[in-house]
Order: sequence, then C-alpha cells, then structure tokens
Amino acid sequence: MPHIMWVHNCKKLHNGDVGLGIEVCPDCGEHGQYDGWHFSVVESMCAYHQRTGLAPFGPHRALADKLITPHMKACKQCKGVGVMDVENGKSWKDCPTCHGAQYLFDGTEEELEALRQKIYIAFPDVRPGAVSTKGTNAQAPSGYEGGGFFRATDKSLEAYKAWILGTFTALTGREDDGSITEEDWEVGWKKFSEKGTK
Repeated sequence: MPHIMWVHNCKKLHNGDVGLGIEVCPDCGEHGQYDGWHFSVVESMCAYHQRTGLAPFGPHRALADKLITPHMKACKQCKGVGVMDVENGKSWKDCPTCHGAQYLFDGTEEELEALRQKIYIAFPDVRPGAVSTKGTNAQAPSGYEGGGFFRATDKSLEAYKAWILGTFTALTGREDDGSITEEDWEVGWKKFSEKGTK
C-alpha cells in the first residue's frame, strides 16, 4: 500500500538527501520535508510490469533499460510517483493519467511491442508463457509457468507471495524480514493480477 515519505538531508549517515517513511530521521534527529505518498517496493515492481509488459528483474533487464527506458517519460500529473495526495495528504489515489504506471511510453503501442520483441529475441525465456530452458529440460515444474522466472499457475495471493519472496531470496540470498504488510501484499497482488494480463 502507498505510504507517506519525507525527504531528509541527513549528513550524519546518508551524506545527502534520502527518502524515509518517517518524519524525524533516526540518525541525525532532524525533521524531513513532507514528500507525499509513494509506492512500496512491491507496487513499484508492479508499475514497471504495467508500463513495460516485462518482469521487473531478470537477465533481460539491462537490455530493457537500454531499449525501453529512454522512451519512458515521467507522468506529468503525478511526477512519476503513480499516486497523488488527496484530502491535504490524509490519503492517496491512483494517478488518473498514468493509472499507477508512473511513466508513459513516448511512442505507440506498436513501437513498444517492437522493442519488446527485440528483448524476446535476445532472452526468449522472458516471453510471456515461455518456459525457461535453464536446467529444466525445457519443462516448467508442475504447477508453474515460464517467464523471466517461473510463476505459479495458481493465481492466489499466497502463490503470489511465494513467487515474489522466492525470487527475492534467489536474487539477494536473504530471507524475507516480514516488513511488507498484508495490505501492501494485497495491493501489489491485485495490480499484478489485473494489469499483468493486459
């Protein structure tokens, strides 16, 4: 779920501006400047998928950043945040222009699809519905479908959590610290489920 952020100019630990979800910096004790509502990490990953049609991580990401990112422009209405303050910052709403995508492609849908096709040629395993061939004899495990990483065919919230946390652990070598709230999980899952099928 989106949360309020403050920008802190903390010289003690961060050596400059840093966005934190708390008003008073725990390192220097100074008050930050209110910066409005922002997405969680999970929602940001969903926004990347929404605007590019690609998984937010995987072997294709460097090429996607080279081909697609230069054509993405921050939404002018929400300034690339994806959500907007309402009721003087008491709550938030999805941006009515980008619908939470944060950035908008500066060309046509056909041009974006042509760039995605170049990525699929270089990384066939990231094509939607593709089955990864790395160590799998070209077959996804039972109950999974291919892509940048195997995704559970079960579309439940629990399967989504297992997929995200498993990918996080595979990429970082760290286990979940439990910092993602149930509300954040539900928002991310709904966005991924609804927008990920487009």
